[in-house]
Amino acid sequence: MFNALNYTKKVVNHFNKKKMHKLGFLKYSFFFRKINYIFKNELSNYEIRKIFNSLLEENHFHKIKNRKRSYLYEYKDKHETKDYYRSKDPITIIFD
Repeated sequence: MFNALNYTKKVVNHFNKKKMHKLGFLKYSFFFRKINYIFKNELSNYEIRKIFNSLLEENHFHKIKNRKRSYLYEYKDKHETKDYYRSKDPITIIFD
């Protein structure tokens, strides 16, 4: 039986070490390749998805919806305390 919670700690440590929070919003496929690299292609696609979903449930990612009805994810900084992206005011541009 596969338990994703056993693997999430290793993924979180690797992401913090590589400062993944500085990369911004990325597709799921990028994080899929990183998790696959961490475990040296030993896990199936299903197991990698379970690891990613468990990381989402533990609030390690910001998630925004894309124009194409897909989602983009950003790894959260481990020292971040507030939800920066939800409190952001819209930018207004005025043309003269």
